[in-house]
Amino acid sequence: MTIVPQLGHLNLTALSNGAMGLLHDVQTGSFMLDAIFNTFASSMFNLKKLVVAFIREGRLIKMGSGKFTITKRQEQILRKLLEISKPVTVFTVNLKQQTIAGKLKISRQALSLHLKTLREKGLIRTGRGFIDITSNAVSALGLETSKAFVALKVDPSKRNKAYTKLAKLPAESVYRLTGDIDILIVTTHGHLDRLLKEISRVEGVKETKTYVVIEKIL
Repeated sequence: MTIVPQLGHLNLTALSNGAMGLLHDVQTGSFMLDAIFNTFASSMFNLKKLVVAFIREGRLIKMGSGKFTITKRQEQILRKLLEISKPVTVFTVNLKQQTIAGKLKISRQALSLHLKTLREKGLIRTGRGFIDITSNAVSALGLETSKAFVALKVDPSKRNKAYTKLAKLPAESVYRLTGDIDILIVTTHGHLDRLLKEISRVEGVKETKTYVVIEKIL
């Protein structure tokens, strides 16, 4: 994700003075046409670099490859939606807009307007009682949707309580296994950091090993 920098304000006074100087040269007979073109070409180059959007939240943000341009507030909304979503096949949020707006500390009306923009850009899908975060949004946030597997060993004396807590983690699937591994959790790369933090709080987990898919063969 690349944030478009604010380069400052174009010095119109200097530009005006330069133009007046050139006009003065016309009267003295030393006017050079290419000089005035160079002056304005340089100014237009600076103006082109001045990609700043002040629509209340502040600057525009180019997401990922630059295909999507959203505001800082809309980026914050996307990240919050991804954080509180439960990955199944898609990233889905089953919360009321009022609840989400409260988490973001903005009004429900403001959230609704931003969600409309994000929907039009293809970054989310919305319906009655749900918000789906699309793969475009996940990629735009610089996250990955590839699979990740977390293998756990659990203290036998604390398995029941540990299993109850592990079953509530933000994961696609949680499996109990035979053999050297007690629990196998399936998640996505984008949710891995959050998942590992929550696993670290579960009493009874003795060992954690993480595997991230780098390529699907079949």
